[in-house]
Amino acid sequence: MPKEKPKEAYPLQTGLDDEGKLVSWNHPGGKLFKLGAKALTDQEVLALLLGSGSRGVSAMDIAKTILKEFSTFRGMVGYEYDSLRNIKGLNDAKIARLGASFEFAQRLYKQVTTAKMHT
Repeated sequence: MPKEKPKEAYPLQTGLDDEGKLVSWNHPGGKLFKLGAKALTDQEVLALLLGSGSRGVSAMDIAKTILKEFSTFRGMVGYEYDSLRNIKGLNDAKIARLGASFEFAQRLYKQVTTAKMHT
């Protein structure tokens, strides 16, 4: 029986950069470098934070499941770490990375808003 070709986690995609030039990428990180971070979808941002997938599930698949569970990033605020353990492909290291990312965002927001109040 012939081996089934594995599904590409990140199929080749194309888009136009700021100068109208056609560019291509096959991973959210490539899209970030070609089009900028603002061009990323929420799913792509989460996939980059996760870093990689796990056996049988890509980082994009895990990110899609997370967004399905919580709807938005805001929906994840205050989530319990244990609630993420039920998502296929998420292990403690990936959950810790997400938790640290959200803490980073909260601290950054606090520092930026505090600095604006003092100027």
